[in-house]
Amino acid sequence: TVSQQSTLPALFPQIYTMTASCELVSLLQQSIGYVQRQEIHPVLYQTLGALHHYVEKVGGGSTANSTPNNNIRPSFSTLNTAGTDKDGSTVLAFGWMEQLRGRNYENVLLRLLQNGVEKEMNLVVAREDLRGGDELEVLDTFSLSDVVSCEAHNRYGDPKLHLLTTNTTSKFVFRCDRAQAWQAELELHLETEEDNTE
Repeated sequence: TVSQQSTLPALFPQIYTMTASCELVSLLQQSIGYVQRQEIHPVLYQTLGALHHYVEKVGGGSTANSTPNNNIRPSFSTLNTAGTDKDGSTVLAFGWMEQLRGRNYENVLLRLLQNGVEKEMNLVVAREDLRGGDELEVLDTFSLSDVVSCEAHNRYGDPKLHLLTTNTTSKFVFRCDRAQAWQAELELHLETEEDNTE
């Protein structure tokens, strides 16, 4: 009927919220074992992003200019959900973003890790296993001390993070809506490393 059809658009947000809640519950259930074993797994990062999205929705926070898929995975976070990475390194910051690889952008996870023994900080770029496996495939790893330039750009609403290292002549380019937060975080740790070497 006409009255039923007029109420359908109003139900769409409720249906989406219910779907997102079910997804969050599923992610939380999947995360329990990894947390109990103190292991790092990609699902933990997804769960953190889904929790962030849930709090924004339920708490009335604004998610303007973002799609639901973007909110599932945070582009910048300093919350360490599981303590350490598989090799014992502490996760200082992480975020999902797009990296320019060749001529195309590819979804990647950028992590700032600190070695537990030597306290050396490394940036690790990884992506999900294209064969459907649970493990992350590491694409690039370099020491934070090798970063000679860290710049956030926002031209025409397209925020990017540019990193230049001593080992490469071309920049690492990441498309990320939290590029400025990444720049501030990396510069803070770069200053700390410089102070420690003096």
